[in-house]
Amino acid sequence: MRAGPSGGGIVTETKTSFEMPASGLELRRMRFSLSHLCDGCFGRPDPLFGYVVAGGAVITGSEGKMSLEKGDFFFLPARFSYRTVWSGDPFVEYLILSFTAPASFPGFAPALLGSLSGEKTYEKLLVIERSSSGNVSDRLLAAREFFGLFHEALPYLTESPKKELSPAVRAAADYIALRACENYSAADLARSVLLSESRLYHLFREELGVTPLEYRNGLRIERAAALIREGKDVKEIVSLTGFESDRYFRRVFKRAVGVTPGEYRKKFAEK
Repeated sequence: MRAGPSGGGIVTETKTSFEMPASGLELRRMRFSLSHLCDGCFGRPDPLFGYVVAGGAVITGSEGKMSLEKGDFFFLPARFSYRTVWSGDPFVEYLILSFTAPASFPGFAPALLGSLSGEKTYEKLLVIERSSSGNVSDRLLAAREFFGLFHEALPYLTESPKKELSPAVRAAADYIALRACENYSAADLARSVLLSESRLYHLFREELGVTPLEYRNGLRIERAAALIREGKDVKEIVSLTGFESDRYFRRVFKRAVGVTPGEYRKKFAEK
């Protein structure tokens, strides 16, 4: 309480403040005319909502797999390690709506957002897409649509039981990323983080959902796909990415991307 302006009365003042659950909205539209590997092994810095416009995907992460098809609306948390293989005929298209979350933001788990999937959600995302670069009134409209979607999504979001990566797994992932196209032994990797091979394998599989070899192959395949788009032939790609043979490379590439290197090259040339 404080004295009034004339000193003859008491004014009661009540304040209420709160922290916004999100800011810094960014909406991106992605489109590919062929199968596409999206590697998020190190985790995106911000949480995001996504919507599949065309095609489909399988997201594999430390908390299992999520299969997506046209019309699906989904959520991925910040620092979530995952790999996504998109495929579509004749193309893949999706929207990513990311936002900056405060430190107090709950650690939600990845989620497929049930009944929010469908045309109504897509229409709201189109409003955000059209309005986000406009004047103040337009941007407020975009923010209103975003927070409305966020509010509708909350019943589908649950806090993740998963913890941050352990120091040893994070160090091993960094080691692999720096040497993804080099050949080193499992023993070399384990020694680099001061663990036995079996212990590192167990922790890596438990926390990232893949083995160290699968993790390295994923990084190599992403590099190989870029080299195919640059016009490199298979023998040169195998040499540059560290695969032991043409045959092994082709097998791993098809398993990860869904098509052979030759089919990938052909589809890319048709873009």
